[in-house]
Amino acid sequence: MVGQQNRPPTASYQKKIFKERKGDLIMTNTNKMTKKDFFKLLAGIVEKTEDFDKKAETLDFINHEIELLNKKSSTPGKKKTAHIKENEELMELIGIALELFGKPVTVTTMIKENAEMSKLSSQKLSALLKKMIEAGKVVRTVEKRVPYFSLAKEEEETEKEE
Repeated sequence: MVGQQNRPPTASYQKKIFKERKGDLIMTNTNKMTKKDFFKLLAGIVEKTEDFDKKAETLDFINHEIELLNKKSSTPGKKKTAHIKENEELMELIGIALELFGKPVTVTTMIKENAEMSKLSSQKLSALLKKMIEAGKVVRTVEKRVPYFSLAKEEEETEKEE
């Protein structure tokens, strides 16, 4: 019986402890202050300080740093590459094709019945449709394990009619 006390904990016990610790870690990460938060905090401290020689200069510096951080976060990333532009044009064509079909269709139907879509592989078309779904432009419905795609506007109208 003495040897059982030194035995390592079971896997289920370790998982339970890990989940508890993971919860603690998640809670601590949500309260992480950003650089902008620190500068705002410093500005508040400097404003409340009465006997500080370079109060105005320090506040100007802090406000300037906050402005730089705002600019950095608001500037768009890189320029759109040719690949991204091409994909956007293809997504517009997909939208037009779905509008012409007027009903939910499968990827293979789109490829077979539309001349523009026949140039694309089913993988490429599926990837572009996925992006359009995430953007809310297209709705995916599954009937008997077969995915159908339609424009989001059409889907909303049919739900209102029912």
